[in-house]
Amino acid sequence: MRSKRVLNIDNAGRIMIDAIIIFVIVFASISAFITIIVTGHDIYMLLAGLRDLDLTHLQDIANEIVFVFVFLEILRSALVARKRPEEYIAALGEVGFIITVRDVLRSSIIGSSRDIVLSAVGSAIFILIIYITRKYILPVRRSETYEREV
Repeated sequence: MRSKRVLNIDNAGRIMIDAIIIFVIVFASISAFITIIVTGHDIYMLLAGLRDLDLTHLQDIANEIVFVFVFLEILRSALVARKRPEEYIAALGEVGFIITVRDVLRSSIIGSSRDIVLSAVGSAIFILIIYITRKYILPVRRSETYEREV
């Protein structure tokens, strides 16, 4: 049987984690919204002919679009973490994978073969992390949670 003090610390920890998750959800939502507005403005400026299409501008638009995906992935992982905290590790790996794919795209636009290889290796490492997490870690955590509930 757990003592009252341990239960109070446990409840305080859960409240703190919930507050952090709510902060992450609000911050990621605001960041995604602002990034969508900036991306829309840049695309409008490009289509209206108010700005010339050059490599730098194209790279900025690609970065903004990837950042929207990153913010939405962070938002999704925070929402999942409220229901199943063990999924948060895999979600962070997915965010890292998206960022490395962005680096591969950036490197291919710039044309630096060394950067493309390094980014591709980083992507492969994140794929391996996601695979190990989903294949070996999450099933064990789910079964432990199920046994605790029963």
